[in-house]
Amino acid sequence: MLLALLGAGCGVFENDCDGRDAGCEPLGWFPYLFHRCPAIHPALINLPVFGQVSTFAGQAGSPGGTDGTGTAAQFQGPNGMTGDGYNIYMVEGGGHRVRRIHVASAAVALLAGTGVGGSADGPQGTAQFQGPTAITTDCTNLYVTDGGNHTIRTVSIASGYTTTLAGQVGNNAEIDGVGTAAAFNNPRGITTDSANLYVSDFMGHTVRRVDLGTARVTTIAGQAGVPGTADGPLGTNLLDGPAGLALDGRYLYLTNYNRHTLRRLDLVTLELTTVAGLAGTSGSTDGVGLNARFNQPLQLFRDRNYIYATEMGNNIVRRISLTDIDVQTLAGLAPGGATVDGFGSAASFNGLTGIASSYESLFVGEFSSHVMRKIQ
Repeated sequence: MLLALLGAGCGVFENDCDGRDAGCEPLGWFPYLFHRCPAIHPALINLPVFGQVSTFAGQAGSPGGTDGTGTAAQFQGPNGMTGDGYNIYMVEGGGHRVRRIHVASAAVALLAGTGVGGSADGPQGTAQFQGPTAITTDCTNLYVTDGGNHTIRTVSIASGYTTTLAGQVGNNAEIDGVGTAAAFNNPRGITTDSANLYVSDFMGHTVRRVDLGTARVTTIAGQAGVPGTADGPLGTNLLDGPAGLALDGRYLYLTNYNRHTLRRLDLVTLELTTVAGLAGTSGSTDGVGLNARFNQPLQLFRDRNYIYATEMGNNIVRRISLTDIDVQTLAGLAPGGATVDGFGSAASFNGLTGIASSYESLFVGEFSSHVMRKIQ
């Protein structure tokens, strides 16, 4: 019985239990008891969010690196975010840091980075990053795309100790290989299934897989240095500025930032498909699949039934049904450009970037306003 509650037998992929498959029951509130990592098992989360937006931490228009609680804290260019159910972890593109935000108390603390751009491995007070862009976790370590350095970094949650997992500092290239023999070109998105990392190479127009056991880097979508929108198998499909990533069993969803679309990669066949938006056409129209319009979709988060997307160009948060790819605006009103609390379209965002959740709420970052917002 216990194994059934823990989701045993729910398919090949560890995060395959989504409540949409016969014989596979999601855990509901059991994560609190057994705490399977929600970043790896996103189907554990069934967010009761309706669109009420409030400022959770940081001071609008006041960048900095001050630790503190709620609006007493400061951020500098919030970028990607991830969560372990109890904390949200944020990378700061302008502050070159990794911050930890305790969900229950809104206490903000430095986890890694000096606040000065660079590339240095080591303990909390000496590690350096250069414009980190995205972050994911297996609830033991954090994995960071260090965009300005073109590397993938590992940060211990327990200590903040930082090491370089893959990539070559300053070498913006597309090279498959092991560890630091591999190269990335402005990595912009990252997610994990606990065995692998999946990384989007924004300027290289590819998606890479990093084996966490061997650090081997392999290209699984797109063609290095060739932007485009073609669907199809590896070798023929094309991407143009891939950014946010979210896993749903055997599928990897990704934003095609430059072409305003949402794509889906089959991790078994490596077939790439456009599932929402129209390539090259920006907008903010809600609708099903290809009838919807996006404007620079950036980061993604997935729960049991939906994918949530931040849009840099529209300054809105979208909710996309995994059942029928129905795209709806959850909060914000295009084009935005201010930091205003409120419900649904009465709220406004300024430079939307990262997105993550606790078990009950969504959190988003605003690069331009230097704040973290909560959506309930």
